[in-house]
Amino acid sequence: MKKIIDGLRYNTETATEVYRETSGFPGDFKYRERTLYLSKNGRWFMYHRGGAMTDMGVSAGDNSLAGSEN
Repeated sequence: MKKIIDGLRYNTETATEVYRETSGFPGDFKYRERTLYLSKNGRWFMYHRGGAMTDMGVSAGDNSLAGSEN
């Protein structure tokens, strides 16, 4: 995942994964993933992914929720 935040580029493909915590199974409504990365420039950042029934749930219209990542 690539993202620019405050003018700084973060890329999970080129950064070093330092720690990963998961619960549940990918695709489940309650699946949760948190991964800590260290960039080549020495910046720490966190990648979050979660199902519809976690704090990562977002509106998908028609009173339904979907999972998301950030």
